[in-house]
Order: sequence, then structure tokens, then C-alpha cells
Amino acid sequence: MIAMRRCWKRWAVSCGLAVGLTGIGYTQNAVALDYMAHLGSCEVDFNRDGRVDSVSFVLEGVADTDFVCSLDHTTRYAGTASQRIRLQRNAPQAGALRVTFWSHTSSNMPLRPNEAVRLRIAYRAQGFSNATYEIFASTEGLRTTMVAPTAQSTNGWQVAEVTLPARPDSSGAARVYINVRIAAQAGAAIGEIWLDEVRALSAGTMAHPTPLPNGLKLAISYLDKESDWLRVLHNYRWQLVVGAREHRLSGFRQTYPGTLYAAYAYFTGPVIHAWARHNDDIYNFDDVWNNRRHWLLRDRNNNLIFYDDTYYIDLGIPEVRQRARESLLDLIPRVGFPQYIFLDNLDVHVGPQRYAPPNYPTNDLWVQQVVSWFQQVGSAIRNAYGTRFLVNVAWSPGFFLRGVNGGQDAPGAAVIDYVGGFWIEHAFCFGYNATATNQPRNYTLPYGSVHEVNNWRAWTLRNEIRIATEYPDKIVVINPSFDWEQPNFRQKLRFSIALTLAIQHANTYISLDPRHPRRIHPEGYIPPELLIPLGNPVGPMQFVQGNLLEGGLIVRQYQYGVVVVNPMHDRTYTYTVPIRGYNWDRQIVDAGTQIQLPPHTGMVFYAAPEMRIAIRASRQSVRPGEEVSYKVEYFNDGLAAAQNVQIRVPLPEGMQLIGSVPAATVEGRELVWTIPNVAAGERGVLSFRVRVQ
Repeated sequence: MIAMRRCWKRWAVSCGLAVGLTGIGYTQNAVALDYMAHLGSCEVDFNRDGRVDSVSFVLEGVADTDFVCSLDHTTRYAGTASQRIRLQRNAPQAGALRVTFWSHTSSNMPLRPNEAVRLRIAYRAQGFSNATYEIFASTEGLRTTMVAPTAQSTNGWQVAEVTLPARPDSSGAARVYINVRIAAQAGAAIGEIWLDEVRALSAGTMAHPTPLPNGLKLAISYLDKESDWLRVLHNYRWQLVVGAREHRLSGFRQTYPGTLYAAYAYFTGPVIHAWARHNDDIYNFDDVWNNRRHWLLRDRNNNLIFYDDTYYIDLGIPEVRQRARESLLDLIPRVGFPQYIFLDNLDVHVGPQRYAPPNYPTNDLWVQQVVSWFQQVGSAIRNAYGTRFLVNVAWSPGFFLRGVNGGQDAPGAAVIDYVGGFWIEHAFCFGYNATATNQPRNYTLPYGSVHEVNNWRAWTLRNEIRIATEYPDKIVVINPSFDWEQPNFRQKLRFSIALTLAIQHANTYISLDPRHPRRIHPEGYIPPELLIPLGNPVGPMQFVQGNLLEGGLIVRQYQYGVVVVNPMHDRTYTYTVPIRGYNWDRQIVDAGTQIQLPPHTGMVFYAAPEMRIAIRASRQSVRPGEEVSYKVEYFNDGLAAAQNVQIRVPLPEGMQLIGSVPAATVEGRELVWTIPNVAAGERGVLSFRVRVQ
């Protein structure tokens, strides 16, 4: 019997050019539960032991050296790699290696007790002698053979599949496992097997969020710290993930194949934590600390520079740059060939005003070594893999800018070819609570004077706006930080979102950081302001009073509204609202209304179609061969009519369509209805019927 999830869900809707308008502008797209109980794609090896991460390798009477494990990027069933295991031993007793993949599920979408799950694994074997391999699926109290013990070569890739109920264990959680056991008899034994694309599939449906309804894309930078990472991914459409590790990385890649990924690396020195070795730490702290401590940078008092759990390293030493180069060339294949390496803490200000290391009496000398590092390391990874850096430019957003009005280029412009994007930490606003070592901070950046337009060292709004807009072919992540407990928090939040909306291009992402314990915002901070249904931008941002270099009032037209931002810290503007629409607080503002925009203020006004979509099943559970009906209800809760509304409903795996009313178009596994017009306040119902196979 297949359990049907009988609940309200949000489904994807496209209205002309606007995609996904529901409630306050956010929809979810129901899809088949492929990968919802992810097992493994055999592509990630962060700790460089040759064994895919988050998979159990258990030795049964054999030595660890009897098996050689590695990721194989040449022989693979799909994706970028497979798990290769080579047996070669000669011992007087028999033994075995058991490899176990287990289901990783979300707390808000777990496997239901006794739910039928389809388990699948791709495998390839050759050269077994005096040894066998077998594959079996298991759950609490039940074991099912997928491949019986055999020494036979497969002559290429094979796929084994089986369906079994996910039984709850002693904790009450329903889990499933795929086990691969390689058994060696006494004496000489050899054999080789490859494993790939280990999956668990369900016949239910789940909610996949659609992109934000205003063109912005969401980025997240701490997925590796989330124990319930699938819940985080299922609740919002994260389109850029930084630093995901182990099964989180391969899991979100399968669930959201269009999501960009950036592996994490720390720029200025080795990370002290053991878990960072061979991944975040590209200098190998253990080796540096024990054998090459002379590589570490010292300040004016001859003290080592310790910052953010790292020790600063001397980038001017050729062997240091070579170590970073070799580490990244080794890391990139082990994490699935990411398009980007997130380069944290690009510190270009270590000179006399801060640490004053004796071997760098001027800051320009340090900057020269930073540029040399990019030339050597950046060119190596780009030429080898096409990978570029996503640079955290918090220390100096202007470091990569071109000169204007005849001014000189900033130093980083010389190595811009090795940069794929910019992560602007503390963009626009900088705020966090007091800690044992830091005083509370809560301020918005000044725009910058006209006399310092080519000062790349200046931490100004103008430099941040320029770096976010002058390289539209590169991704940019706007990452403001706030102190949630400050009374002006909401004003700073709205200013930051409005300015991001005003300057965004096709490669703009946003990652809000409330700098508050994660217990308050466990899934990242997604306030209602981020979900305003403006539609897509229409034309570029405009300075209606002033210009980019001098500053002024910024206006950006959108499909369903307008964004207005005062980025200046020393003046107030008056603006006439051009449309009748909602403001931030969903209050109606009439066209022609004059409003005041004090310093560092952002506002939105919009009148959009806002489609609410819900679906429910006629039965809670059905057996194979039985039928179930679905109703899809839609409602336009906005101020404007929706034109050419397209509603898409994917058919879950294992379900056969019987009919739909009105008749839907079938595109692959999707039902598609197109409704010419849905007036503001109008409701409607669609229905379809399926048979469970």
C-alpha cells in the first residue's frame, strides 16, 4: 500500500513572464520523491581517504590494506565519479568488507513507516578470483537480495533494483539501507568493483520551492552545519550553496541539479581544526605547524597572527603558493568539480595600519603578493578544471574595480580572469551582537565622497554597488548582516533588500545574515520583504537625482511595481509614487502620493497577480491498481489580473493518468493547464485522476 500525502501544497504557476506568484509571491512545485531518501552519488571525498563520505565501511576479519578504495572519475555510471574498490590480499583466513549506504531524510518529509521504497544501485565488477561480491537491501528486521553472491564479471555497468517497506527502527524512524559485501576466501584473492548512483525512490510527492518572485536568487553558506539539511533545502529554493560537505553536497545536487556549488577554501592561512584538513585548509596546518612554522606571518611584535581559527601565512613564499595550488588541484575532483571555489577572508590590509609585519613595511608590498597568489593559483585551477574563485570581498569591495574618469585600476583587476564572482559579506549594513571579544556593531555604510571614486581601499556603498553591477557576467552575492535586537533593524533590512533589488542583474544572489543565534532562524533568514512579487526588472537602475559617482536617488522599474532607494547618508529625497499598489506592509498607496525617503531608506510599491495554488487527494492511502482523484484549487489574491496562467503538476512515479477536467496537456510526466485570464479575486478548480501502478 502506498501512503498518499493528503495536505495542502503550493504548486508552480507562471503568469506571462512572472513565475511562481502565490500568497505574498512564493510558490512551491510538487515533484516526484526521487532522492528524498538520498543514499549516495559516490562523488564526494572531503577527507581524502578514498572512500565516499557518509558511507559505512566495515572490515570483517580483513586488514584495511587488503582493499584499495578511490574515487574513479573515468569509470562511472553517471555524474562525476564512482566508488572504486579493489581487493588484493593473501591471508590464511577468510574475511570481508561491507559497505553500507543508508537513507538520509528530512524531518518534515520522512519515510513513512512501511512505505514502499524503490532502492536502486549501479555496479560494475571484474576480475574476481577466490572472492565474491553480493548486494542486498535491508530495513528493520528484513533483508532482500539484490545481487546474489557471485564472482561473475558484469561486462559493463548493471543496475540492481528492489522494492521493500521502510520499517521503523527502535527510535521510530523508518530507514532503508543498501549493502555491498565483498568476501575473500583464505589464500590469494582479488577482485574489483565500482558502485554509483545509489538511490531511494518513493511514489509520493514533495514540495520543491520555486525561485523568488522578484528575480533574486537565494544563497546559503552554512549547509554543512545543518544536521537536518534536507529540510533546509526543501523549504526554500537555494540556488547557490557554499561549503556543503559529505552527503549534503551529493544530496542537494541530486535534488536540485541546477543549484550552483562553491567549495570552501580559506585564503590567508591554514585552519587549525582537524576536520578542515584536505578541504577548507589548503595549506595543511599539521605540516605547517610541525615542520614549516617559518611560513607563518608575524606582526610588529613578532607574534603569530591568529584570526578566525587560522594563522596568517606569508603569501610571498613561493612554496606557500605552490602548496595552495596543489591542494586545490587535489580538492576540486574530490568534491565533484565545482564551478567555483569560495575564497574566504581575502585580507588585503595587513600592513602598517594593522599587523605591520616586518617583511611587509608597506601594504602595497603585501598586495603584490596577493596578486601573485592569484596569478599562480587561479591560473592553475582555471586551466585544469575551468574553476574560478568566488571571492569574499568584505575587506575591500573595490579591490577588483576598474578605474573611472582616467583613474588607475585597482590591483585585483589584473587577475579578474581568475574570479567567477564576488561574495560581499556585510554588504550595505554591518551588525552583530556583542561577544566576549567584540563590541556590538550596527551601522550602514556611507555612500562615499566624489573625491575618492578611485580609492579601492574605501569601504563605501558606491564601491559595493560598482562591484555588484560592473561585472554582470560574474555572480555576486549580497550578504548584509544585522543585529536583530537593534530598534532600527527593520529599516536596515528593508534598505538592504531594496538596494539589492535596485542593482540586481541575472547573476545576483542574496544571503541575509541576522547575526543572531541560529535557534531564531534555523533555516537562514527569509523575511516577508524578500518575497515581494515584483516580477522581473524592466530596464536598468536609474539615478533620477544624481549619478553613480556622486550618489543620488535610485529607481528601478519592475514588471509589477517599482523600487526606490536613497543610498545617501546625508540627505532626504521626495518621490512621487507612480502606481496604486501595496507597500512593504501591504498597505495600499495611491498613485501620485508623495513620500519622503530619509537617509539609507528603501521602499517598494507593487500591484501584482498573486496566485495561491493548493492540491488535495481524495484518499489518504491507496493500493496498487486503485485510483485516486486530485483537486487543484487556484485563487488570485493580488491587485492585478493574471494573464496566461500556466499551472504544471508533475505526475509522481508509479502513477498512470486516467483523465483531467478540464483536459490538460501532457508534457512528459507533467500535466499542464493554461488559463487565459484570472481576474483579481477570482477562484477556480482543476482536477485529475490517476491509477497507482
